[in-house]
Amino acid sequence: DKLLEKTNDLIAHKASAVATSVEPVPVDHAARTRFSFSRLSGSLQPANTLEDESVETALEENESTIIDPLGFGTLIHEVLERIDFSAPQDVGGLCQFLAPRHLADQVEQAAAEAGSLVQQFLASDRAAQLAEAQVVQREVEFLLPWDEAENAYLHGFIDCLYRDADGRWHVLDYKSNQVSAGGVPALAEQYHLQMYVYALACERALGVAPAESVLYFLRPQAEFTCSFSENQKRHLHDQVTAAIQCQRHPLLQPTA
Repeated sequence: DKLLEKTNDLIAHKASAVATSVEPVPVDHAARTRFSFSRLSGSLQPANTLEDESVETALEENESTIIDPLGFGTLIHEVLERIDFSAPQDVGGLCQFLAPRHLADQVEQAAAEAGSLVQQFLASDRAAQLAEAQVVQREVEFLLPWDEAENAYLHGFIDCLYRDADGRWHVLDYKSNQVSAGGVPALAEQYHLQMYVYALACERALGVAPAESVLYFLRPQAEFTCSFSENQKRHLHDQVTAAIQCQRHPLLQPTA
């Protein structure tokens, strides 16, 4: 209290100056080293940018009935992270238990909808593969040095990486977007760059390219497999490099 009183007195009499050492430190965009892909858009973001399944598309309903897309997305991901694909379980109970951690409103509605989507997924051929897989890893964190940009690396989490019964690795990424089955191919294009980086990170770590990289859209229960020709890989690689440079130098425009 005495220190505050003294400080206020000095300010009132203009007897002091603010030290330059406590002024805001300007952002040095060029010094950024860590970059990640946003689940929101599939685009490259600087470190500490929101990476959760966020407001991908809003429900065209009364606002009072809208389930928070960010909270719902993180709920879905945590449920699928905990599920044992090889054993039956109470999915509804798990959703009800986890929903309050992710949502402040519409908790019961969100838990019911999440339970329905997960149950449908568990009845899919993809879930059957997971049940028979030799290895299933969830929320796999990776760091991928990007040699084409000095002192830069990509950071991210892969929803699911599994090795099937034949020993082949698969990258699986869940999406909870509001989209119809017919709209999946167009929407999947937004995540093409992200999935390329995931596949490349796995190849560097495992020494072998994944057999497939799959986007699974839970609402229409439809999946999209991302494939990359050599020409596409070169083009996508250049896009990532250009995106890093744009983050470091915001006045630059990304290369198409």
